[in-house]
Formats: sequence, structure tokens, C-alpha cells
Amino acid sequence: MTDPRKKTFTLNRLQKNLRRETGRAIADFNMISDGDLVMVCLSGGKDSYVMLDILLNMQKHAPIRFELVAVNLDQKQPGFPEDVLPTYLESIGVRYHVIEKDTYSVVLEKTEPGKTFCGLCSRLRRGNLYSYAEQIGATKIALGHHRNDIMETLFLNMFFGGTLKTMPPKLLSDDKKTHRDSPSGLLQGRRNRQIRGAERIPNHSVQPVWHTGKHAAPGNQENAESLG
Repeated sequence: MTDPRKKTFTLNRLQKNLRRETGRAIADFNMISDGDLVMVCLSGGKDSYVMLDILLNMQKHAPIRFELVAVNLDQKQPGFPEDVLPTYLESIGVRYHVIEKDTYSVVLEKTEPGKTFCGLCSRLRRGNLYSYAEQIGATKIALGHHRNDIMETLFLNMFFGGTLKTMPPKLLSDDKKTHRDSPSGLLQGRRNRQIRGAERIPNHSVQPVWHTGKHAAPGNQENAESLG
């Protein structure tokens, strides 16, 4: 039987490390400023859950004042459990909004048989999130990308695009109105998996993610493990 004191000590140490590294990324890249309205994008996966938890903690202790609003894009993918995120966010008292856009049907219609859905799905998702950020006056958009995502993007671009580039931790939108930040950019993905069992963070994914027609069902940990 695991000693509960050891488990608590390990969890507290892990939380401290995650918060320190996230704080370092925010400070190094000036991701959050006094008076910002930060739109925290929740996909329903472990990475965005952990990011929100860390930002909520920082909001309480940071020397600056900033607001958080959690936003989820319901793309009307079959099997998406619509009640999970609202129930969780209401339970912890977080301001939130769910955008309902049927981008799933568009992706099905536009994608050729055998091709992946990811590229078009991502562009449609990003467009809707940026539009809503402008609508509510958000000055920063926070995404849950971590170090592994940044490295994977680098290698994908190298091997499949012939370019040496990756996603930057901080990016100014084309209209110069909003910054897209990755506060978790210095974190290792495995640490988010380790902390997922914490009391405040749901121990499951609610993402129904489609690639080439194969569906990772909500709550299916084996399939959803790498989805973030």
C-alpha cells in the first residue's frame, strides 16, 4: 500500500516544479502583463487542464492582476460529452464559455478519403478561437502546448516540410491585436500525465479526436493518452 504522505509529498513537489517552469516561461517571454484578459483554451485533454490549474494558482499569487476565461470549442464531433467541461469549470468557480461550431461536418466534406483531418480541423479551430478572443476583448490566448509539442513540430517541419521552424512560445496574431502564448512551453509532457491524478484535475480526456476516420472515444485512456 502506498504511503499517503509520500504521495502527497511527491504531488506537491511536482506541482511546485510545474508552476516554477511555467512562471519562468511567462517571465522570459513576457506572456502575461498587468490588466490582461487571458483566454485559456481547453481542449478537454490533460495538458490544457494542467495549464488552467497552474494559471489559476498564479493568479492568486502573482504581483500583477489579470483575468482568466476558459473557452472550449465544441466542434460537434460525435461522442463529445458536452456536460463534462461545464460541470468541472462550474465546480471550481471559473468563468467559461463553450463555442458551438459544426466544423466536423466541414472537415468531413472537404477532406479526401484516406487523408488526415488534422490540418483543416486545426485551421478551423484556430480561426474560431481567434474570432471569439477578439469578440470578448481578450489580449492573450493561452494554449496547452508543451516542450514535446514544440519538438515534434520542429521534426515534422524538417522531415515533411523541408523547413527548420517550430511553434514559438509567443506569437502575435496577424491583425496585431492578440498574442498566442504557450505558458507550458518549458514543461515535459510526461509531467502533465503524472499530475493528472491530482484531486483538482479530471483524470480523463473528453476529446473525441479524429485523424483518418479512427475515433478516440472520450474517456478511453489508451487512445487519448497522446492527444493532450
